[in-house]
Amino acid sequence: MSKEATFYRVKPFSDWSRFLKQAKPLLLEREAESNLIWEVGRVSADQAGLTRPWSAWLVLDGKKPVLCALPSVTEYLILSAGHPGACAVLADFLSAKSHSLKGVSGPEPVSEVFADAWAEQSGKVSNLSASLSFYVASSDPKFASEVAGGMRLARVDEGDQLREWAIDFVADSAHPMDPRVVARLSENMMGRRDLFVWEASGEVVAMGGFGRETPNGLVVNMVYTPRNRRGRGYAGALTSGLVCEANARGKRFCCLYSDFSSSVRENLYERIGFQRIGDFAERAFTDQSLSEPSDRQ
Repeated sequence: MSKEATFYRVKPFSDWSRFLKQAKPLLLEREAESNLIWEVGRVSADQAGLTRPWSAWLVLDGKKPVLCALPSVTEYLILSAGHPGACAVLADFLSAKSHSLKGVSGPEPVSEVFADAWAEQSGKVSNLSASLSFYVASSDPKFASEVAGGMRLARVDEGDQLREWAIDFVADSAHPMDPRVVARLSENMMGRRDLFVWEASGEVVAMGGFGRETPNGLVVNMVYTPRNRRGRGYAGALTSGLVCEANARGKRFCCLYSDFSSSVRENLYERIGFQRIGDFAERAFTDQSLSEPSDRQ
């Protein structure tokens, strides 16, 4: 264990409200990057007792929270943004308690640092299974589009088409995701009135919406344009519309993940005002160099 790690201690929790009370300063300070903790923690707390007890861990430096972690239903450890130096003591604690992990998901560099520490503790191999850029934009209504058409809520009668688009969205992704999970996500987003479409000349040409929520922000997800409609600005227009919708809902920011990579071309989201603030990664722990199904939604 490093000298730095010895200053930290791990505090386990079995109650979301008590965890949140102590973790909140860190989760609000790094709110966008820690959106998975906000969402998975809340949802899993609502379901606690149905399948398993609720659990989470907080690494403290004195009384100051420096790293949050909780397990997903797929046995991945979800990390908040936080101090990389806290990862070793968290790995030590979980290993001593005989916890089993299939992988880790979180912002860099904590995802990588924890994965290295866990691999050393467990003897497992850490394999990078997803690497994404993370973008944030303030929910400012200055975002405007000159693209023909407009954004509106998706309708129930469009559900079948949008579910097919959700599956196509998975097929276009550079990283593996379960199409059934994403199809259910599109249905859930529609049910929450969080799924939108861009309509031009009476035809639906793109979709996108909000997959997760934090106290002050919304996570944009599933922005998709069919191949025969690409290159006309629909995805950018829809994303700009979602930023305005977030503002109308009283949110301060929108954030999203992107697997776009180019050394010569600007990312779509940068062109419409988003700023890249870091990277997010998933790593699978295996006995051999094998990939695990994605935990990202």
